[in-house]
Amino acid sequence: QDQGGQPEDMSSFVTLSMYRVESSSARPESFREDDNLEHFLAESLGSQQSCGWKEDTGATKKKSERVEAIRVQLHSNIASACESGWDFSSRWHGAHANKNESGVCSKRSQSSKESEGRDDLGATRREFLAGLRTTKIVPVCLNAILFRVENVLAELCAEAARDRMGERDGDLEDGSKHKVNLSKNAAFWAERAEYYAKCASERELAMTAVLWDSNRAQWFDYDLEYQCRSSVVAASNFFPLWAECFGVFHGSASVAKRTVDALRDSGLVHRGGVMATVINSGEQWDSPNAWPPLQHLIVDGLDAVSKTFDIAEARELAGTVACGVLRTMLNGYDKYGCMFEKYDATDDQGSRGGGGEYDAQLGFGWTNGTALVLLRRFANHFELPQCGDSKRVSAQQASTERS
Repeated sequence: QDQGGQPEDMSSFVTLSMYRVESSSARPESFREDDNLEHFLAESLGSQQSCGWKEDTGATKKKSERVEAIRVQLHSNIASACESGWDFSSRWHGAHANKNESGVCSKRSQSSKESEGRDDLGATRREFLAGLRTTKIVPVCLNAILFRVENVLAELCAEAARDRMGERDGDLEDGSKHKVNLSKNAAFWAERAEYYAKCASERELAMTAVLWDSNRAQWFDYDLEYQCRSSVVAASNFFPLWAECFGVFHGSASVAKRTVDALRDSGLVHRGGVMATVINSGEQWDSPNAWPPLQHLIVDGLDAVSKTFDIAEARELAGTVACGVLRTMLNGYDKYGCMFEKYDATDDQGSRGGGGEYDAQLGFGWTNGTALVLLRRFANHFELPQCGDSKRVSAQQASTERS
């Protein structure tokens, strides 16, 4: 591996997955914002309208084609980021984010974003969205999820094959019994099990070759255009722990412990949970937001490492994260009388997260589910704070108040 973050072995082609939505138009749910962004891009290229050049000269035609390509690329990158669920994050700037790990739009705070209003994109936010390169990024998260899916499918198919071995009694039209040979069905499911197991094995090898950074003991998104790994430190870098992509550790507890240490020292783990990334861009899937599904995945990953390699530090870190998240949720509920879709991880006072295109939602399904799962597993480790006498504020106040 060289200093540029090049994969260790690209001598042969490997197959990995990425988010790529083909789109040439604004999102229906954010049409005004995307349309304004399109005009902003057109103006920055020296035009007063998005694609209004007449094709009367060769130079004008080339310019028109270039702007049209950029327009389609813009909408595809935005739609692909939305498809990922991480809409929006510095992760989708790829290697561009490497140049400024303190934040692509570091001068723009989340509070200033909230004051701008959803229908009036600030210049820095337009620049951020215009710089999305989602369709050039091979993401760790998606491949970790698909690796786990392929393994689960292999297990289910193998179980189906076992259930269909041998013979069973069948009913004839006259009501009598006869023997049914199930071996053909068993062979079919056994072949499917072998196929999915092979897919998972090949994907894990590809993830190790392309996404794994042995020096930093974690996986990173890969930038196809610049042919290097992104250096954005994100919670998704540790999704493979949840997916149990443990082949990279070669059975070594010491190597696995390096990844646990990398997570602990990453800057992601705070009193209120694990941040989406360490970059404060003003977008919601960046610092300082802690999203409940990410907390659940990180804790599950640490738990899997702990059980597989008997690493005490993994158990300890899982408990630290889980109890911090529960404390944050409980303090927030006691203060505001509601649960939030995301929280500010910088403290455990239950402050709602911010940034992005809309106000943080109240509720919330995945928050409640994560709380229930963590309470069941860590009830003996979680000390309930004395919060009964705290003053509760209204949900309306919760929408604007930040610690």
